[in-house]
Amino acid sequence: MTTVLVLAATLLISSNANATSFTDLKFGQYQTADSQWNTSSCYYNPSAYNGCQIYSKNPGKTYKIPWSSGLVQWAAGDYIQFSASGDANYPWEAKQYDANGNVKTVLGTGKVIYSGLVNADGYFFFMGNDNNTGQLFSLSEGMDTSAGVTFSGEANPDVATLDNYAANYGSTTPLASGESAQTSAPPPPSVCDPSYVTCPETKDSLQYYTNHSQRKQDWENVDTGDSNIIRMEQVGERANISINQTLSTGMGGNLIIGHSTSDDTANVNGDDVVIDIDQYGNDNAIGLLVDGNSNDITVSQTGHGHRARSITQNGTHNTVNISQHGNLNELDGKGHFADVYVVGSNNSVTTTQWNENQLLIVDNIADGNTINVNQKDGENYASIVNRMDGATIGVVQEGGGNHGINLNLTGETTDVGINQNSAISQIIDIQHHCGTLGGCSPISITQD
Repeated sequence: MTTVLVLAATLLISSNANATSFTDLKFGQYQTADSQWNTSSCYYNPSAYNGCQIYSKNPGKTYKIPWSSGLVQWAAGDYIQFSASGDANYPWEAKQYDANGNVKTVLGTGKVIYSGLVNADGYFFFMGNDNNTGQLFSLSEGMDTSAGVTFSGEANPDVATLDNYAANYGSTTPLASGESAQTSAPPPPSVCDPSYVTCPETKDSLQYYTNHSQRKQDWENVDTGDSNIIRMEQVGERANISINQTLSTGMGGNLIIGHSTSDDTANVNGDDVVIDIDQYGNDNAIGLLVDGNSNDITVSQTGHGHRARSITQNGTHNTVNISQHGNLNELDGKGHFADVYVVGSNNSVTTTQWNENQLLIVDNIADGNTINVNQKDGENYASIVNRMDGATIGVVQEGGGNHGINLNLTGETTDVGINQNSAISQIIDIQHHCGTLGGCSPISITQD
């Protein structure tokens, strides 16, 4: 049994500079960060995740709304300040000012999803009105690492709450990179320090297993009917979609719908999208949302009771191949479960799940990454989150044991290979927030 937990983070704290309201606050370049974030935990269902999960942050990078409008260009003395927008749904407007107080850029309107009211850690999350652009702000801390954070607070706080928080923790003086009025924490380690180790005892004790297990159970209850059903909306040009659904003798049909239990329409938006879906068996369901250009998705579910909850691509040049086998006796949605969410370019995700009931979550927002998962035996669980460039991840779980694995890799991560081949259940929890310039050493774990 091995669990590796590697964290590299720097916490910089500044003193209060007499802010009296939320609109008084001035955020310097390094008090804001483009973030890769868990949509459900920060917006759709934050209470179930015990806080807003930011997988990684890129201090000093700020996007306009929507993010496709480009980056904010910073100069010395610039800052961001919020004002009331008059929109009840998106009550705040963010603007960039120069050192003399002149408006340089209008970022756009949005809402404060969370403010760190519980632990007073200074973070809050600002989501644009496109429900896609997300920026992490820090009221009293400078940010100089890419490490992710998880923080609790009040969802959609009212003006009085934000004003009170600003008065206690906020600053009207924008901080520069690394600037702090108090002593800062030590810098991140130069290598991935193996001394950060904890050991969950069972698969159920892994950090995210309960949430993902509940997600699987929610989709087990999806009614697939008694025939083959396709509900799909395609917008764009040159799309090539081939679907072949074959029922075998048994109960339950095969269903293609949207990526949530309440969304019954699968969406394909973009050009040059190739989708090839084959479902052989009964009671299989695929939730599909593709948004982008030149994507290639292949899904084949053989057996009964399989669920591919969300095969989502927002970006270009992504490839996803999912093949779920076995479980010839399983119905009622109790077969394999896969949830794939990819945003970015040049990503490749390949997963094959063979016997018994496998649970897999893949969340990859970055360019140039390759993730391969092969779960053969036992009732295995793998949760893979990779939000940075240059990672190659391969996970094989076999041998008959009910293996675990949580991966949450952020930073200059490369070449992570894990092979758990044992009849005894092996549990691994890796959070690899690497803050080094040269990158962390490869992780390779084999448990026989």
